[in-house]
Amino acid sequence: MASVETYNRASAPYREETFAILMINAWELLLKARVLKENKGKRSSIYAYEKRRNKDGSLGTRMVVKRSRSGQPLTINISRAYNLCSGYAKDPIDQLCIENINALIEVRDLATHFVAHAPLLKKTLGELAMAAVKNYVVASQKWFNTRPSSNLWSISRPRRRSA
Repeated sequence: MASVETYNRASAPYREETFAILMINAWELLLKARVLKENKGKRSSIYAYEKRRNKDGSLGTRMVVKRSRSGQPLTINISRAYNLCSGYAKDPIDQLCIENINALIEVRDLATHFVAHAPLLKKTLGELAMAAVKNYVVASQKWFNTRPSSNLWSISRPRRRSA
C-alpha cells in the first residue's frame, strides 16, 4: 500500500523510484509467503544455502544456511522465489508477470545504486506500475484469498498542471 500511496502523491520527490523500491519489496514478500505456504510453513524453504567451509578453507559438500554480516539467516532472492512459484502446479506465476517484476527490478536497481532520471521513466514506470499492482492484487487473491479493503490499489494518472 505504501508504494501505491507514494506513487499517487503527485508532489512526492522520487515517487517513481520509491514506488519501484517498495513494489519490489512487496512482491518479494508475497512470493516468499507463497513458497512458505507451498512448503507447509517450513522456514528452511526460503533460506539461502551455501557449501560449508572445511577447517582447511576448502569448500565441503555439506550445505548450511547462508548468514548475513550480522549473523542472521539470509533468504532466497526474488528471482529464486518467482522461479519456484512459476513451477507450482496450482496458480503458478506467469512469464509476463515475471517480466514486469524484472523491469521494476531494473528501475529499483538504478534508483538504489545510482540515479534513475531517464526522460521516459515516468511514462514507462506508469505502465509498469499499473501492471505490477494489478498482478500483485490478482496473485494475492488467488494465493491467499485476500481482498483489497479499499480502492487504494488503484494507480492514479499524474495530473497535468494547467498553464
